Amino acid sequence: MNKSIDKPLRNSFLFLIFTLFISANLVFADNEEDSDEEVIVKPAKVELGRPVSFGKDILPIFKAKCLACHSSSEAESEVNLESLETIKKGGDSGELFVVKDPEKSLLYQVVTRNADSPMPPLPNEAEATILTPKEVGLIRQWILEGAKADPKGMSRKINWRPVPAQVKSIYSLDISNEGRFVAYGRANQIYVQDLLSSEQSFKLLDPNLAGIKYHDKSMYPGGAAHRDSVYSLSFSDDGQWLASGGYRVVKLWKRSAKAPNHSVKTDQQIVKSAITSDGTILAEAGADHVIRLRQLSDGKVIKELKGHTDLVTGIQIRSLSADSLNADVSKKLAALELVSVSKDQTIKVWNLTDGSLKYSLKTPSILNAVLFNKDGSQILTAGIDSVIRLWKNDPKLYQDDSKPGKPVLEIKGHSKSVTSLALVESTGTQIVSGSEDGTVRLWNLADGKELKNLNHQSSVISVAVSSEGKRIASSGGNIVRLWNLADGKQVAELKGDQNLQIKLKKTEDEVTVAKQQVAHLTSIVKAREKDVKDRVETIKKSKTRKIETAKKLKEAKTKEKTEADSLEKVKKEAPQADKEKKKITEEEKKAAKKKEDDFKKKLADAEKKYTAAKDALDKAILSEKSAVRAISLNEKSLVGAKKRLELAKANEKTGTEYQKTLETSQQTAQKLFTESIKNSSTLQFSANGKTLVTSGDLTVIQLWYSENGIFVDSFSAHSKPITQAQILADGRIVSVSQDQNVFIWNSIPKWEYAGVIGPNSEKPLDVGQSQLVSRVMAVDFSSDGKLLVTGGGAPSRNGELKIWNVSNRKLIRTIEKAHTDTVMGVEFSYDGKKLASASADKFVKVFETST
Repeated sequence: MNKSIDKPLRNSFLFLIFTLFISANLVFADNEEDSDEEVIVKPAKVELGRPVSFGKDILPIFKAKCLACHSSSEAESEVNLESLETIKKGGDSGELFVVKDPEKSLLYQVVTRNADSPMPPLPNEAEATILTPKEVGLIRQWILEGAKADPKGMSRKINWRPVPAQVKSIYSLDISNEGRFVAYGRANQIYVQDLLSSEQSFKLLDPNLAGIKYHDKSMYPGGAAHRDSVYSLSFSDDGQWLASGGYRVVKLWKRSAKAPNHSVKTDQQIVKSAITSDGTILAEAGADHVIRLRQLSDGKVIKELKGHTDLVTGIQIRSLSADSLNADVSKKLAALELVSVSKDQTIKVWNLTDGSLKYSLKTPSILNAVLFNKDGSQILTAGIDSVIRLWKNDPKLYQDDSKPGKPVLEIKGHSKSVTSLALVESTGTQIVSGSEDGTVRLWNLADGKELKNLNHQSSVISVAVSSEGKRIASSGGNIVRLWNLADGKQVAELKGDQNLQIKLKKTEDEVTVAKQQVAHLTSIVKAREKDVKDRVETIKKSKTRKIETAKKLKEAKTKEKTEADSLEKVKKEAPQADKEKKKITEEEKKAAKKKEDDFKKKLADAEKKYTAAKDALDKAILSEKSAVRAISLNEKSLVGAKKRLELAKANEKTGTEYQKTLETSQQTAQKLFTESIKNSSTLQFSANGKTLVTSGDLTVIQLWYSENGIFVDSFSAHSKPITQAQILADGRIVSVSQDQNVFIWNSIPKWEYAGVIGPNSEKPLDVGQSQLVSRVMAVDFSSDGKLLVTGGGAPSRNGELKIWNVSNRKLIRTIEKAHTDTVMGVEFSYDGKKLASASADKFVKVFETST
């Protein structure tokens, strides 16, 4: 749902609740909590009539009771029971089994609860229960038989049962991008609802399930889409594919091709035409002024109506009896009435049984359009003299067409030629007219009073009214305007080839994103330029500091040497005692004492100065080393900063070039769309009034929601302008073109089974060997429809995330260990380069699609 409009993750909280429910192993006990103080489980006797299969018999036991704690994501005691290879590796306590000797096998001891640590422990968070005697017996027998792997090619057989009739749960749904289709999975069925016709829904059927029996009866009476519930659905962005996820399988469904179902070649270009309501007969007028009745089933001309002397400008057919729709050709013709108008200023009413003229009526003006009133008792004409005239449909009144007849009513108000008329069928008493004066007007047929005047703003060439009288459509000046009839307000403007506009919108979005990316890359360049500049400045400062520290170091060395010399000099001045003198006088003692004190003080001062000088030198050395190191580090970091700047500039250049490429694509798309804005000469609403069909010079038939003017679908095969496109009650569209082709289309597409992803395509029902582990809870297409991502995995054990090629159904990439629990939601980014996933492990993660 985009996938042009942003698509939200499709998997709701309901899916999470459901998965938690189905994944839990519910045990009903006798109101007593389980504990490890249990009787040892004794093995039951195994009588399979075949060797025990690891994949079929043993692995399911481990999945149900053991893998919550012993898997690649949660390997307690280094034990992993996911595969025979991992089991053989053993765990912290050594080997898990001894071949052909279960009693000596640790695996067997713990499951029989005949070990210090019985498994599974009780209670446990996974709510796993004690193994049953049958399960223990199978493990014992498997070890006795040699604990062998399954023979190559052997798959786990799944014993399918019918889905109970009372199961009606809906676990999945999606809506297509254009808002036309809603797909939902009800149990194992898929329905696609067409919102163009609320009562129209399709049940998708897998033909491979048709012949499956259960107890000699059809397992799926009426057919089915899946064998298990449908857990996920996703439409591709272009609405051509639908993917559905089930148990270990994804199925692809393809929308039927939008090509004509039937075509008829005409002898000449058709100027004007009308089609019976059941789409069986075409009344066509060519340049030779002859009206031919052509049977559309085989293209055969069954009648020619000759009488007009100039170009036919309008034809209408009405049915005299509803019963005639299923009648043969002769009875059908007898129950039809045809009126035509021409530039020869005549109205002609024809007897279609034999092609004769009932009567011809001369009018005062060249005529552009003709219309029966609701009961066919009157005929309305639109003339180039700007007058709408109402005539009685009575051959007795018009025996002489040499003179203008007298109309019942003349409706005047337009100032220029009236080009088109449409009946408001819901009332039968009002008509809508379009004129070259640029107005669309609503009139009361009883008195010709104007009820509404809508300004189309350019010459109107065609008008139409929905069957329930809710909407008016008018065309002219290369635009179709949709109006609300009740208040006369415009609802929407419709113009151009919408497929081209969708492409234009896509390129506009891409350019917008590219500009934002370039702006971001430019900001990175500026930041890295500043970083380089700052680092250069830092290096300059570091070098200046280096010079300063070198100078200070030199000074400190000089100072230290000076103070060291001074200290040595002071040390040499130390007073010497007079050893020869035996007796020292008191005076001499005092003098010696003073001399020694003076020396000590002088020595202490010298030592202090030296220590200070030495500390200053050490600091100067460290500062000098720090300055040198800072220069080296900053120069290295500058090299890295310059490389990062070069990379940023290269990214900016690449982004700018890509932006220019996209801008060129946008200009091309804009040019193509602008060239597609052409007149829609034919407008018609569907029988239920929900759809408006437009066509004309564009050569494309386009469908729109009449409620809001939103584009729905288009059909393209004609090579020249379309002169008429009529949508029938059964959804078929009949188109008539100047290329001399009449095409019949089915506007309500079917969805057909197209293949599987996961199992082998040659054995689509064998999911035992599927590459998908469990239920596929989420699917999403990339915006180009080339890739499909699937999300699922075994609950509480792993989160599976895989990317597939849609065209060949091959696996492109498995994202290993994406999550530790079931993946519930997946979605590609707009450009398909990233992938978001949401899981029951409470994480949302984003991955690079390519890696």
